[in-house]
Amino acid sequence: MKESKRSVKVYDLLTFSITNCWGQETDIHTLFTSFTVTESVFRKGTRGTVSVVDDLGLFEMLPLVGDEYINISFRTDWMGVEDPIYDRTFRIYRIDNGKQYSGATRSYIIHFISPEVEHNESVYISRSYKGKTSDMIVRDVWNNLSDVDALTCVESVNAPRYIIPNLHPFDAISWLSENSVSDKGYSDYVLYENRDGWNWLPLRSLMDDEPIQTIRRSMSNISNLSSVSRDNAEDIEFSRLYDTIEMCRSGLYGVDETQYSLVNKTVNIEGVSYNDRDFVEMPRANASVIEQCDMPIGAGMNLIRGNDPETVYQGSHKPLMRRKQLMSEWKGNTWSITGPGNSNQTCGKVIYLDLPSMSINNSDEVDGKYGGRYLITDINHHFNQTEYTTGMTIRSNILRTE
Repeated sequence: MKESKRSVKVYDLLTFSITNCWGQETDIHTLFTSFTVTESVFRKGTRGTVSVVDDLGLFEMLPLVGDEYINISFRTDWMGVEDPIYDRTFRIYRIDNGKQYSGATRSYIIHFISPEVEHNESVYISRSYKGKTSDMIVRDVWNNLSDVDALTCVESVNAPRYIIPNLHPFDAISWLSENSVSDKGYSDYVLYENRDGWNWLPLRSLMDDEPIQTIRRSMSNISNLSSVSRDNAEDIEFSRLYDTIEMCRSGLYGVDETQYSLVNKTVNIEGVSYNDRDFVEMPRANASVIEQCDMPIGAGMNLIRGNDPETVYQGSHKPLMRRKQLMSEWKGNTWSITGPGNSNQTCGKVIYLDLPSMSINNSDEVDGKYGGRYLITDINHHFNQTEYTTGMTIRSNILRTE
């Protein structure tokens, strides 16, 4: 029978083992002092480390030769309600910081990563595509790394002519991410991995999902309380609210251009802004055609260069500037939250930040500017033998939905 209340930092470590090159599995529940699992929508693959105090001689018993996998499965529950199980297998790619103690005891740090990330480094693709949408190309490229059914894609509306000149799969997908547009006009595609698997989709599309949790600021130290709600965060900080220089560089923010005339002794200040609509319907032409004509580039046509001068889009397409604008939006309103562990939290999910208003008259209301819906873009699951905490980076694009 489940307990009605548990400490918010207690977790169930279902599996924690290493599988060697012969398929033999060894449990290491009692050997680790701490371990972390890190996810990010801006970095391909999940990474993590395990701090080990080894008194069993794993090096000789397994042995550790550089061809091992680590199996991690954990779950949290609160008030008898079980959260989704985090169940993944990672590739061990490095062991370092080793120290030898008395007898056979030694300590070291195990570094692990998603198997697809390691496999990517040994695969090269040389292929051309024509008449296929970007998501179809991404699925075909992904098939060189893993089962295509393991990748969740959002369809794109553009069909580029794309030549992959001996690139790693991730590099090929990165180029497609920069030159793809969804049916809603979103061009901030990213490839990332979370608890549910691999995804290739626009970040803005994730903000349409319902929040998985409402997080509030706790005024007390939850580490000493067993019945406090796990929706209370220990620490909430903002990393960045805005950066106008970065916004100006990306074309997201209007700038003032000051013109000085030494001849007329005048000063003229003009507001400068960017409008992608001026570029969307411009015809694209082959690079060789542009080189032969007398018309300067940008006058009536816009050249989109890929990995090769001859690789261009035909027809209308959102320019790369639009993607830079969208990605800059995610760099603005950024907050860091530390709280009790929750296996339901994973990057790519939406949470609701119940941030009190700074107004004296409306202190009980949610802050209209900085409270509301946020996307979990980075998350760090940290464990020791007794507690599980989560550190999250949450972001909201400037065009708030609420």
